[in-house]
Amino acid sequence: MFKVSPRPERLSIEQIHGLADSLRSESAHDGRTAAAVADALESVARERACRAARLQRQLGLRNSASVRRVAEWAVTNF
Repeated sequence: MFKVSPRPERLSIEQIHGLADSLRSESAHDGRTAAAVADALESVARERACRAARLQRQLGLRNSASVRRVAEWAVTNF
């Protein structure tokens, strides 16, 4: 039988930005590919941040740190 691995945790918005920065700074072999991947990662991070902000606006609780954390968690996990 096959062993089913637990679902890996998704990267946070900050981790995605960091990964994109790292790819851009260490693109020794193929700069175009690294730049394209970094751009795609930045796009994912922006979309997640927008989804988190939209969720906060819908809840009407923009300034609450705990709501920001919950919104980021929800965007990361769903």
